[in-house]
Amino acid sequence: MTRPPCYNDGNDCPRRYVGCRAECTAWHEWLVIHAEEKEKRYAIYRKQVDADTFEAQQGDRIRKLNRLRNEQDKRRTHN
Repeated sequence: MTRPPCYNDGNDCPRRYVGCRAECTAWHEWLVIHAEEKEKRYAIYRKQVDADTFEAQQGDRIRKLNRLRNEQDKRRTHN
């Protein structure tokens, strides 16, 4: 992850003062980069959650499918 421009190697920016973020171009460029990085991390997270949810619900899907098959078999044998 890209570090904000306010701290370079643990040292404060020499141009830093109260309210400097409003007019600092380096800060605004970093905000764009940071937003893109956050979006990429969130996309990876969402894919993992979707995969985990799919696996967690697999038992329910199998159970429903088996119940449906059993009901269809019962209908065939009763007719």
